[in-house]
Amino acid sequence: WMIYVVPAGSPAPTVGSGTVVTVNPYVITGLTPNTDYDIYIAADCTTNGTSLLTGPIFFRTLIPAPGNDDCSNAVALTVGENVTSNPVVGTNVSATNSNPPAPGCASFLGGDVWYTVVVPATGNVTLETSEVTGSDVTDTGLAVYSGNCNGLNLLACDDDSSTNGNYSLISLNGLTPGQVLYVNVWEYANDSFGEFQISAYDCPTGTPA
Repeated sequence: WMIYVVPAGSPAPTVGSGTVVTVNPYVITGLTPNTDYDIYIAADCTTNGTSLLTGPIFFRTLIPAPGNDDCSNAVALTVGENVTSNPVVGTNVSATNSNPPAPGCASFLGGDVWYTVVVPATGNVTLETSEVTGSDVTDTGLAVYSGNCNGLNLLACDDDSSTNGNYSLISLNGLTPGQVLYVNVWEYANDSFGEFQISAYDCPTGTPA
């Protein structure tokens, strides 16, 4: 067999110039993520030559999962003075289900991403999600865990406590300064995809500054 992979909409390839394939299934490598392609397949009959069997078959390559798709690759948050101090933009596009201990709120169905935060000297920290203009993500879930990626212990879970629409807010007090917490974020019911913001700040009363 021969296969031909070309950018979507390109003219049909010249039969006989494709990649010879002798295994099934065959993995095509070196493609660009989130890109449209056409694939053609031809028979390679050795002395009898080649003949086009089918094509074009359209496909689009996937967007890679976010770098913090798993707990072990969590992105560090910097604790600021208020929600606007050190926001980090995240995405749930192509995020998978990391199967954390059940958060118990906000209709968790996977599509989650991870962050860490170091508890400041006060022993208090607030985590809050917020909007990114134009994003389809308008409703988040948020869970905070102690422990480590091999043994997470749920401390709190929140759906809509932020004053900013259906975003999430968790305030924790009386923690050990220097303790590392693991923060899990997902979109409610995992049916909308895009960017969001997450912030960590020291707000002991739980009221956004």
